[in-house]
Amino acid sequence: MRRAFRVTFLVISAFLLQTTALSYFKMSGVMLDLLAILVCAAGYACGMYVGMASGLLAALLMEVMAGDLHGLMMVTYVGAGAYGAWVAGRLSEFTRVGNRMQERLVKRFAPMLAIGLFIIAKETIYVMYFYLSGVDITFMHIFRVAFAGLETVVFSLPLLPLTYWFLLRKPEDTILAKWFTKRKREEQPRPVIPAMPIPPLPDKERAADSESVFAKEGQTFDDQE
Repeated sequence: MRRAFRVTFLVISAFLLQTTALSYFKMSGVMLDLLAILVCAAGYACGMYVGMASGLLAALLMEVMAGDLHGLMMVTYVGAGAYGAWVAGRLSEFTRVGNRMQERLVKRFAPMLAIGLFIIAKETIYVMYFYLSGVDITFMHIFRVAFAGLETVVFSLPLLPLTYWFLLRKPEDTILAKWFTKRKREEQPRPVIPAMPIPPLPDKERAADSESVFAKEGQTFDDQE
């Protein structure tokens, strides 16, 4: 349940950010598809069902704002969640025996490249849809498709790790939980260790100690004489 709230909060926040602030920060006429990145990340981190559910929510929100494109957004965003889970499954099986460095690099940066390829495929489908709708396609449209993929790869480098951390962190790892744990430890009284009683010496050891004391005193007396 906690993870479902996190995914819902993430999708709604990305939708609000994409429809308000990001529309003013277009690069070469291309706006970053933040929702697609986060839906792919949700599928990659939490599995296919969570990814497809987050894609369904994102598609419903976007179709309310942009209108119905004959279910095209539904297909692309739900597919983004399933695609993220598929990439996670493929990378979990990827191994390089004897070359662990290459294996770590591939598992670290392959998700970003995979999302960039997905955005290129999504934008290509949109261009074909508009072409079939009677819109003239120019070289600028092709350039924007490639630029959208490159832009997605660059912004995915910091966004994907942050998304994984937000979705997969444990309750005790939050800053508020750590603060409460620290305060609770400070408020707890420190245990007082009672002093251990010294056991009495047996009679034989007590007699031996007294004889050694008398011997030392007789020696010091002889030295003084």
